[in-house]
Amino acid sequence: MKLNQLTLISYAIDGDSACFILDTDLATAVALDGQALKVTTDAGDDVAAMDGHRVVAAVKQDDGYIALHTARALDPQTAESIKALETNVGVAQKAADAAKQDAATAQTAADKAQRTADKAIEGGANPELTTFATMQLSAAAPNMTDADVLKVPSLVPEWAVGVAYEAKQVVKYEGELYRIAQKHTAQEQHKPGAGTESLYTHIVQSGGYDVWQQPTGDHDAYSKGTRVWYPTANSTLYESLIDANTYSPEAYPAGWKQVTE
Repeated sequence: MKLNQLTLISYAIDGDSACFILDTDLATAVALDGQALKVTTDAGDDVAAMDGHRVVAAVKQDDGYIALHTARALDPQTAESIKALETNVGVAQKAADAAKQDAATAQTAADKAQRTADKAIEGGANPELTTFATMQLSAAAPNMTDADVLKVPSLVPEWAVGVAYEAKQVVKYEGELYRIAQKHTAQEQHKPGAGTESLYTHIVQSGGYDVWQQPTGDHDAYSKGTRVWYPTANSTLYESLIDANTYSPEAYPAGWKQVTE
């Protein structure tokens, strides 16, 4: 088989994610990022086609083949169109399943990115490997949990003025990690930290759970089932009983329950 004329050993497609095992070099595989992907037989017959896929991770395996992981990246307009078509429970459930798969793919990419960074350090801090690992994490971070992001802080890119950030991306500022709360372009007078909570959500966790922080709107409100420490880390663990929860356990006790397990 072939993938865009490259020798394809095997492949698997699951919703908007795919994994291809290629007999090629790493640079050639990564160059497929953003291209329209087409799987064909050796004779040239079409087998499968995928548009809008971005490279999530590319790793050289022990057998010498390249494992190329891709996921479909939707532009805002396309995403809105798809959302408008999701008018029944069946389609909505399918979208939820795809989101879970994306999260799993993202975590896999983050783990591989960390291993790439570790190899870079062991090999004398190869800057190209470190940069590639950081790029992998940047693409995966929007689908990762805060707890998973905190496992690879060295790969989180530094916050910088003038960068156009998308919601859910993760940045580092003065040694602390922040998740982008809403789409914006970074400005010198609006740095991550106190006073800019509407733009940056401070990632603070203990034992795998966030410490409760006052939401600034629907974009960072707590969902039903989310667990947080309140009022401080390792104090009391609460679980939200409602969606779009912007109240603290003290301000609205009916919206939370203590977790004793």
